[in-house]
Amino acid sequence: MKHKLLHIIQKPLFLVLLPLFFFLHALLENYNPVLIKTAAWLTLFYSSITIALAGSLYFLFKDWRKAAFLAFMLMAFNLFFGSGYDLLKKNFADSFITKFSFICIVSFILLVTLVIYLKRSRRTLLRTTRYLNLLFLLLVLFDAGSLLARHFKLKKDHVADLSPGLLPCDSCARPDIYFIITDEYAGRTELEDLFSFDNSAFENELRSRGYHIISNSVSNYNATVYSLASLLNMDYIHNLEKPSKVNHRDMLLCKGLINNNTLTSFLLKKGYSIYNNSFFDLAGRKKVFRNLFFSTNRSLLTHQTFVNRFLFHFGARFASDQKIIDIKKNNLYSDIKIDSLARKAVVEKDPDPKFVYTHLKMPHHPYFFDSAGNEIPVQQLSDAFSMDRKAYTQYLQYSNKKLLGFIDFIKQNAGRPAIIILMSDHGFRQLAPDVDKKYHFMNLNAVYFPDSSYAGFYNGMSNVNQFRVTLNTLFGQKLPLLKDSTSFLSE
Repeated sequence: MKHKLLHIIQKPLFLVLLPLFFFLHALLENYNPVLIKTAAWLTLFYSSITIALAGSLYFLFKDWRKAAFLAFMLMAFNLFFGSGYDLLKKNFADSFITKFSFICIVSFILLVTLVIYLKRSRRTLLRTTRYLNLLFLLLVLFDAGSLLARHFKLKKDHVADLSPGLLPCDSCARPDIYFIITDEYAGRTELEDLFSFDNSAFENELRSRGYHIISNSVSNYNATVYSLASLLNMDYIHNLEKPSKVNHRDMLLCKGLINNNTLTSFLLKKGYSIYNNSFFDLAGRKKVFRNLFFSTNRSLLTHQTFVNRFLFHFGARFASDQKIIDIKKNNLYSDIKIDSLARKAVVEKDPDPKFVYTHLKMPHHPYFFDSAGNEIPVQQLSDAFSMDRKAYTQYLQYSNKKLLGFIDFIKQNAGRPAIIILMSDHGFRQLAPDVDKKYHFMNLNAVYFPDSSYAGFYNGMSNVNQFRVTLNTLFGQKLPLLKDSTSFLSE
């Protein structure tokens, strides 16, 4: 048995253990069960590449251990490049040592030196092989144990389970519910204080259509995914990994809370059909468009690799002009598609009542149009343009016309009485650090009930109570209202 184990450990197992450790560690840093499948696939993919690379290098060395060692070094450079690069940036800022050109030249010289050394050396690399096998086996076991510990830690509740307190109310009417999110739409006070902009004309248009506008409304979080997770679950989010900072692990958690949320679970039990016109998965309905601000599961686990860092820094040089335009206009394409799908949902004949979630990126930057509907040149759609307050208010006025048009379409074409909720997930956030944080939360909140039953909505209400009041009003629930508060999340 001992001889057999010794024989196994002399094989270059590190070719597989290296990718396994890397993706286990990446999974540990961003742990969420939804990443496990992606991590497993990436481990298999990168292990296959490393083994194939070793096979190709065998023809250079005629020695499996040397070929495996060089393949290991090349893959390690790719996988751990980001960590090393970030360390250089932290200690040397923008000096020549951190330049990609310098790093690539030095790395190439070291590679050539290593190849020459291995070619000339008579060493068998047996001890090196054993050492790397044992090292990465221990690292894999340690991270596997840490993952199990984190898995059990994540079983803590992140939102309250409201289902035991929800009443059946079988005799309640079941109107269609249209839930419209207009992303980063600033509240009236923020527009007046920071933009010197009067949005009362839009509010009056809403009132003329029977809307009730909630004065001084605020979001509970200043980041979309956190805000929506809280809003749809009618609770604050507990047990966050970093409750004061936006991070990928908590964002994944919030996406899961959006997908499996309290509101749609209640409505499904009431016989509602769920329509998802957004860039989040909702109640098992897949997102209809990808938001480029959110990392994919794969990019979240591979962002430290040399290939990904190289494409991040230089990818635009290899992209066509049309591809760059398409990336800059991603939000516009998203809104066009989502608006079309939302209108289709309105006119669709459905025997069951509908809950239609429509998430429009407007007036969030990039600001594609001015108030008259003239398209902004694509060259202006830069990060710096996001701070242009005049451009924001121009695009907001354009958005007002689009939102009123969509509301009118619903009221004219809905097959049954319809509730229409128009909200923003948070206020305008492209603000200097010295601006009071309170403005990040000032949002739009307007509700339309055909019977004008607005008594439950109150001045200064925050998003967390939006659907508590709605369910109490529509379905005779007795959900207590939570204390309104805000949590500022730094980027």
